[in-house]
Amino acid sequence: NNNGVGGGIYIAFGTLTNCLVRANRAQANGDFAFGKGGGVFAWGAAVERCVVSNNVAAGYYTWGGGVAMWGGTLRRSRITDNTGEAFYIASGGGVYADILYEHALIDGCIVSNNRTRALDSWIYTVASAEGAGLNIGNGTVVRNTLVCGNTAAAVAGFTIGGGVWTSGSTLENCTVTANRATTQNDHPGDGGGVSWGYYDTCRNNIIWGNFADANPDNSGI
Repeated sequence: NNNGVGGGIYIAFGTLTNCLVRANRAQANGDFAFGKGGGVFAWGAAVERCVVSNNVAAGYYTWGGGVAMWGGTLRRSRITDNTGEAFYIASGGGVYADILYEHALIDGCIVSNNRTRALDSWIYTVASAEGAGLNIGNGTVVRNTLVCGNTAAAVAGFTIGGGVWTSGSTLENCTVTANRATTQNDHPGDGGGVSWGYYDTCRNNIIWGNFADANPDNSGI
């Protein structure tokens, strides 16, 4: 769709179960426009046992190539092969999660082979691609989840968190592996596995075998 929100499904305070959400696009046109949830835009909703794949969120900024969620839950789902593509800042190729009235919860999921891409080609750009698998903040909790094979890339800017970008969130009992933050224009990719921010909690995770020229597994710690 061309309003940039929920390319496949827009759900508020409901439940989405046992669904395949595939090959949709949330396209936001115009300067400073946000593309949100290429596959699913979930507002305080419960998403369970779904496959969200091959979706795209595109705009000047993007949040969630596969799923963009504010509050609510994402459980036992597979989020794969989605893309967040932005001129300036691309956040969460697989999932973007933030607080609504309560913290978001992601539990028992596979988040794989998603991409964030920042397209600005100006040599002095500060454009960035952040959290190709998960971009989580403000109390989001991620448990029992595999994050693998995701890639953050930029034409000329910065890449941060090939697997996960987080600030003020909790990651526990998760495996983060084989993710990548690429290098371009003499800007080394940072945090191939996880880019940690302020007030994060890391508990009983495996973060190993990721790729970046700066801090291949963990940055910000």
